[in-house]
Amino acid sequence: MSTVAELIQIAESLLARTREGALTWGTNDNCGDDEYYAETDRFGYYVGSRDNDGESPYRVEIWRTRPDEEDIKLLDAVTVNDYFDAQPAVKALVEAARQNLAGLRLSLLEEVEADLMKKTPF
Repeated sequence: MSTVAELIQIAESLLARTREGALTWGTNDNCGDDEYYAETDRFGYYVGSRDNDGESPYRVEIWRTRPDEEDIKLLDAVTVNDYFDAQPAVKALVEAARQNLAGLRLSLLEEVEADLMKKTPF
């Protein structure tokens, strides 16, 4: 089981890779309404609202993906009790995954400001 400090580091690393464009989020058959999935060579990541309402608590799952074999769940953390202090980092990751699915890479504020800067005056 990972500690809260490790979960925060994992969420921050996933957020950084998402912002860099190195990690792309989507959905699959196992995702609920407010859940997102990303995959690297060795791991699959699920993040989202535990209750599928877009609000806390949030859930993070990490799976070891193995071709031609059953995947192994390595982490299933919900931002309550022992993992409550990880909630801000996981919330930022969930928001970034949602925005990434919509084709946005930066924070919503940065995306809006960049878009507004491109607009020509009347």
